[in-house]
Amino acid sequence: MNIALITITRNDDCRFREWVNHYKEYKDELYLHLIVDNDSTPEYQDLLRKTFPDSIIIELGYNGGCTSAYNAGIKYALSNKKVDAISLLGNDIRMPKGEITKLYDFLFSNDNYGMVFPIVLRPIIGNDRVNSFGNAIDRKTMRMIDQNHKMLISSLPDMLICETGPGGCNMSKPFFYEKVGLQDEKMFMYSDEVEMGIRAKKVGVTMAITKNAVAWHMHINQKGKTNRSTFTPFLIARNKIYVAKKHFGRKEIFTTLCFWSKIAVIGMVSSIIHSKGIDSIIYSFNYLKGLWAGITNNMKNNF
Repeated sequence: MNIALITITRNDDCRFREWVNHYKEYKDELYLHLIVDNDSTPEYQDLLRKTFPDSIIIELGYNGGCTSAYNAGIKYALSNKKVDAISLLGNDIRMPKGEITKLYDFLFSNDNYGMVFPIVLRPIIGNDRVNSFGNAIDRKTMRMIDQNHKMLISSLPDMLICETGPGGCNMSKPFFYEKVGLQDEKMFMYSDEVEMGIRAKKVGVTMAITKNAVAWHMHINQKGKTNRSTFTPFLIARNKIYVAKKHFGRKEIFTTLCFWSKIAVIGMVSSIIHSKGIDSIIYSFNYLKGLWAGITNNMKNNF
């Protein structure tokens, strides 16, 4: 069992202590631990080196988002022929001791499995309701849909074949990236799971999920910060159009455009009616800006 686990980071002071505790739980199950830094401050990079002396730290020197950062780690892992499994794991995801080994065993339980996922439960430890188990891709909206959200874990089958799964909580055999390819760096972040799932299906690589390996996404954010960045809706909407254009045709582009335009308009109207403030209005409006960027092929991350 030679697992290379990749975690990306950028000035994650708000969750650093929790990340270290998560790492301590699974570190003994790893062959390599790769940390890819997205151009953090010198102080934060120094903290990484001191805290993770046994890890390989790759400093990009720029903010490559999720896609470029993960690709840097994947390339490093693929260059080591002893590595037989590559895991992408967010630093706010907890997998207690033994769960990564269970996921590895599931990955190699079937020769056809290229990428597998653990069941992700809601963030309260001990909660047995599902956050993510078995994702499908909606071609009309380019959304990743979880068909078992909030279900009880006891009501689920042991495993499912799925179309995609969490981009920051998975494990693959090296052949997955050799056959499907690396992440599309134009996307920066968001919808990369959808795009990767579409490509995997096209080349006949199987994705699967098991409930016998368990993870919790703890959703640790900056104190006092309850809303996502206004960059988020821009990237989400832009990348939905980009994926529709890259893999499908005019029908899918049109239905995707209509759906996310509706989301933007409803959000703005709701913000006005309920007096949520200008920031909430701008947030929803940025879906429209993202859709326009996707239509005009503007994949620059210069929002």
